[in-house]
Amino acid sequence: SAIGFKVIDIKSIERHRRALPQFNLDYEEVLNMVKALEDENPGLFIGGSFVFGLSIEDKILGAKTLARRVYEFLNKQKAVNSPNQDSVSSKDA
Repeated sequence: SAIGFKVIDIKSIERHRRALPQFNLDYEEVLNMVKALEDENPGLFIGGSFVFGLSIEDKILGAKTLARRVYEFLNKQKAVNSPNQDSVSSKDA
């Protein structure tokens, strides 16, 4: 594909209502592609279960991580665009 992801041909999908999804053996490669995509596109942040994990704890920690990254990005952007103004304070976020 144009952004470097492998295209796979899915023959069938089986749904198991009480099962947890299992990550493929190439899962680390997928995470590396997500990271590369974010690195190549400043301001793009990708999250969700496939990035952070399936448990409620994973979702909460992932959301905090993503929110912190967005906050830091916006703070840096504001500092670059307005060098004479203070950066966004934590009380503004």
